[in-house]
Amino acid sequence: MSSQMIPEYYGDDYRSEVPRFQIFLNCYNCQRPSSRYLQAIPPEITTEDELIESGLLAKQAFLCGKCECPIGTITGVKVEWISVPY
Repeated sequence: MSSQMIPEYYGDDYRSEVPRFQIFLNCYNCQRPSSRYLQAIPPEITTEDELIESGLLAKQAFLCGKCECPIGTITGVKVEWISVPY
């Protein structure tokens, strides 16, 4: 296998846009705000509402980086579209 540099821009024919969700959370114990990114999700989920209704967030694990509490409260969800090579 050869190690080739991946060009920054492939052109429109070789790129795809996929949603990346940023989840905003507060720790239940220390109330410290944090955020996480969800990227590898089913392709039919493309909006914040679809993500919330899918139940996928209930399966995500959370652990506070400061106090190690495993309980977090979701305070917001934001979607951004990123370009990735096919």
